[in-house]
Amino acid sequence: EGMGFHFPEHSNHADVITDIITGNGREYNAKGDVSKEALISNWSASRKAKTAEDFERRSVRSTMLGDTGMRQALKKRGAPFVKQAWLCLCRAMVQQYRTKGAFFAEMGLAVLAGALLGLANNPKNGIMFVGIFHEPYEVLSTAIDFISAPQFALLIAIAVGLVAAAPGVKLFSEETLLYRREAEAGHSRFAYFIAKVISVLPRMALGCLHFTTPLFLLSVPIIDWGLAFLTNLLYFYCIYGLASIVSMVVRREDAPLFATMIALITGILSGSAPPLSSVKDWRMEWLWRASPATWLAEIYFGQLVAPFAYLYKVDIAARETGFELDRKWMNIGVLVAIGTAYRVLAFVGMVLGHRLRR
Repeated sequence: EGMGFHFPEHSNHADVITDIITGNGREYNAKGDVSKEALISNWSASRKAKTAEDFERRSVRSTMLGDTGMRQALKKRGAPFVKQAWLCLCRAMVQQYRTKGAFFAEMGLAVLAGALLGLANNPKNGIMFVGIFHEPYEVLSTAIDFISAPQFALLIAIAVGLVAAAPGVKLFSEETLLYRREAEAGHSRFAYFIAKVISVLPRMALGCLHFTTPLFLLSVPIIDWGLAFLTNLLYFYCIYGLASIVSMVVRREDAPLFATMIALITGILSGSAPPLSSVKDWRMEWLWRASPATWLAEIYFGQLVAPFAYLYKVDIAARETGFELDRKWMNIGVLVAIGTAYRVLAFVGMVLGHRLRR
């Protein structure tokens, strides 16, 4: 404007400036010189005029604060960690509120997955284990079924992976550029990360509720509903954490597909097929145990089989499948640990990725 250019009302200033600096600014300056050379000369002259003034200002600041004082002032800039985390949490909740369509679609998918899985297991009337009778009735044991309980857990793991993988990726991948800008400006990366993790916990709980309720209403398995809900919720927790890792290392466009495929593979490694007992013979149990689906399957197997100990030889079933019957709380603790470890890896990936980009 000091050179005679004017900016039309309601115009995009970026477009106007682009026209001017490319020498096409005649419509914004009817009389003056609009050539690129004139712009360069004006910039050079103004830069020389400001050099002395800037030097004087820097001298005054360095005299008053000194380099150490300036660095200390910059370190103290910004809100405390707790306030940053709170503001990030509020923003994340607002973001979820503004995308209600995606939320309702996720809940609908959870209901559909739970209902279809429940219908598939409805003919069994909740009885997913038939073993060998205690003595002297072994000869009557003709319809042995050791595999239904592990398969039930396998289907749950696959269904939860399909429901939770894509939403878990969007938790971070949708605003990578925003995170980079804020991190460069000095915002706490850990405050941002922990706020995003906390903000999605109610969403996971609602998704788990919409999945578990129709599943149990239709399949009526003989397992405590509260324990099953907790187990499913922890598996949601693990899948969201796994998807967060994917979002840190895969492009935004490809992340949902990759996360869904990895969640599917994780679900297959549940010890159902091939059975965990065969995996132990291959000396590959460590790989299956690295998957949270194996720990989920062991909880379901123990709760679906152990109640029949008065009637069947459940120890034989445990030996044939490779699962333990009485490690409920250990399995729950391992699920919590795996989900938390996934988030630690995701945070490390976020920080290292930021530093490598710098």
